[in-house]
Amino acid sequence: MKIDKKAIVENLRNWYVVDSILLNEHASTAFVKGKDYKQYLALKAALLSNLYEFHQHIGFKPQSEIASNDKLLQESAVSIAKVGKATAAKMIQQPEFKSFIKEFIVKESTRRNISNRDQFSGKVIAERFMRMSLDNVLIGLPLLESTTPEKAKDFQGEILEEAYRMMRTSLIHHVKTSALVTEAQKKS
Repeated sequence: MKIDKKAIVENLRNWYVVDSILLNEHASTAFVKGKDYKQYLALKAALLSNLYEFHQHIGFKPQSEIASNDKLLQESAVSIAKVGKATAAKMIQQPEFKSFIKEFIVKESTRRNISNRDQFSGKVIAERFMRMSLDNVLIGLPLLESTTPEKAKDFQGEILEEAYRMMRTSLIHHVKTSALVTEAQKKS
């Protein structure tokens, strides 16, 4: 079995991309509790394992150069994460999205009996932003560069993408509920 070094490097870069989008830094410096860090690593490893299968299924072959060292790989990941975030920010500003999210917030806040809609809307938008940022980079870009993007819509492709979405949502939820180092704690 031939090992595709570019695919392995792409997956390692995605490892750093996830940290950059969800934590704005390397995971090892973000978590206060070791248990939270270990759970984060397990969820992220499962997500990236699934993503590797999805990329193989759709015929995605990374075209990027293999970084000569870990620092360059991390810098590349930060750049890619910024692209994902910028694209998500543009998407959020679209009138269709604003209308959709407003309707969703009103409906959910009524259903859940949430009185502070401003706080709730901030949380919803932040979560959607993280989802969209990850999806743009981890699913969207590889689909654009794949040889058989239509395979994303066959049975196996849909199963792999749904598994990715479930793991992504779990990972975001874990980040939101974990003991993370705050900026104030870092400065002291």
